[in-house]
Parts: sequence; structure tokens; C-alpha cells
Amino acid sequence: MGTQTDILLIEANVKSLGRRVSDIETSDKRLERELRELGERINSLEGQPHTKLLRIREVAERIGLSERQVRIDIGKGRLQARNISGEGRVPRWRVTEEQFSEYLRSRGAS
Repeated sequence: MGTQTDILLIEANVKSLGRRVSDIETSDKRLERELRELGERINSLEGQPHTKLLRIREVAERIGLSERQVRIDIGKGRLQARNISGEGRVPRWRVTEEQFSEYLRSRGAS
């Protein structure tokens, strides 16, 4: 009877290991995709002059708006911004000085 129990335990362990291997393969694919996306973002910046990227908080503080209002303006296209987070993640917006200056000009004209 002990041998049958041993066989069942071994089979259960093999199934468990199979699931773990599958999970690892899925994680590897996700990491590969994220690395590829990061590489693409880096390549898109090559050749461009280095510029400081402003956070939402910095934009809001400079012009006396709430961070919420700045995000609304980004959503409505009034302020151009770049989402630096990965696909499927919470957006992390950054604004170049040039985009910020354009935003100020457009606010002055409205």
C-alpha cells in the first residue's frame, strides 16, 4: 500500500512542478515583453536632446492648479504628456518643458 501512496505523492509533485514551470514561463514572457517595450521607448528617445521631464505635481505647483486638474487637462488633450509606465499599468505622466510652455501659451489664449 505504501508504494501506491508514494506513486500518488510523486504524481502530485510532478503536477505541481509542471504548474510552477508554466508560471515561470509566463513570467519570463511578461518580462521579455516589458524589456522589449522599454527598449523601444529608449530607442524612440535616441537623438533627441536631453530635456527635463516634469511630474504632474511639478506642473500643478508651477501654475497653481490641483494635480487632478492637470490630469483632466491631459485627458482632454489640453496638455500633451507622455505616459512612462508600461502597458496595463497605472499611468505615470511626464511633461517636457516644451509641452509645458505650449500649455501655458494655450491657457493664456483661452
